[in-house]
Amino acid sequence: MTSHVIWIAVSLFLGMMIFQLLLAVGLPLGNMAWGGNHRILPLKLRISSLLSAGLFILAAVVFLQKAKIISVFNWDLGVNILAWFFVVLFGLSILGNLTSNSGLEKKIMTPIAITLTVLCLILTLEI
Repeated sequence: MTSHVIWIAVSLFLGMMIFQLLLAVGLPLGNMAWGGNHRILPLKLRISSLLSAGLFILAAVVFLQKAKIISVFNWDLGVNILAWFFVVLFGLSILGNLTSNSGLEKKIMTPIAITLTVLCLILTLEI
């Protein structure tokens, strides 16, 4: 089961990374992110989206390493700590999405955050 879960998780990480990069370059998708207050994000939120894209890449690397598909880090404890960090981060993002002013963010991003939280928890506990 883990092999399927890892590829689903990595696909979602990469999809969200692309979404955040699209926000960072100014595409009018801001009504689905960061509270939905801006169709096109202001510079500060574009930078935040760029940083978020980096976090999604890091999450993909961490879980691919946990699954022993790649080897980037030489510190297993650090990888495990980062895995739990992502479980908590995506768990907290559920709350942020649920409390958003944006109906689209609630409807689209909340299920994604829930899915990522569950997948990360499965991967963290199984591998």
